[in-house]
Amino acid sequence: MCADFFAGMVIGEPGAERLLCVGAEPGGKGRVCGQPVHRLVQSRFLLGHHKAGDAIGEIVVCQALCLGHDDGYTEIHGRDRLTGVTISEVDANRRPIPGTEKEYKCDTLILSVGLIPENKLLEDAGIAIDPHTNGAFVDENLQTNVPGVFSAGNVLHVHDLVDFVSMESEALARHAAAYVEGKGIDPCTLDVKCGEGVGHTIPQKVSGKNDFSLSLRVRNHYRDCRIVVRQNGVEVAAKKMKKAIPAEMIQFKVSAAKLQETGALEVSVE
Repeated sequence: MCADFFAGMVIGEPGAERLLCVGAEPGGKGRVCGQPVHRLVQSRFLLGHHKAGDAIGEIVVCQALCLGHDDGYTEIHGRDRLTGVTISEVDANRRPIPGTEKEYKCDTLILSVGLIPENKLLEDAGIAIDPHTNGAFVDENLQTNVPGVFSAGNVLHVHDLVDFVSMESEALARHAAAYVEGKGIDPCTLDVKCGEGVGHTIPQKVSGKNDFSLSLRVRNHYRDCRIVVRQNGVEVAAKKMKKAIPAEMIQFKVSAAKLQETGALEVSVE
């Protein structure tokens, strides 16, 4: 496929990668919109397909309006084919600031704004899905509501780094091995709930008898804050953060020493 097939398109990141994998070539001048980590990875992926004299002439990385960064796309130009985009600065409420518009010529716009787990297989198996992550509800053992079925990695919740995926998968392997060997898994009856400023948590249930790793994302941008876990109004764990943003996953250990036998855990930003 020639570069002209790809040019003039507004396309999502997965679609761009599929087209490249089957032989399509990117346009002559493209823009990548989305989260910092996804923008950089996608730009590098595209540049890796550049060959002298064809494909990519320029890749420009830009930030997305929906993520609350300093700039956002406010207009897309072109009738039958994409010819350019307008970018504006945004205020604290993510609204475009009049007079800050800048127009950039391009023939390809790739929206690289994150991933959504694909869990049709789990849904067909009757496994409960968390609407916040689009992944399964799991306990501290990474076991779903169906005994013997475990979930981890990007199919559970989207990670920032492959290192986190590897560590979570290793933990799943240990828990699954214990289950298969009949060593027993402690019942998890304590709910882990999202409080002020928290978008989701993993796990969603714990036993209260074991230390566990808590993963979460916040809903907004915070500075000099604390991520606090409370049970029955009592602080049982906390982590100080210089900065907390939705695009970066937060992880820390919660000790079972301070946990009570009853009462949900609530995770909040303070």
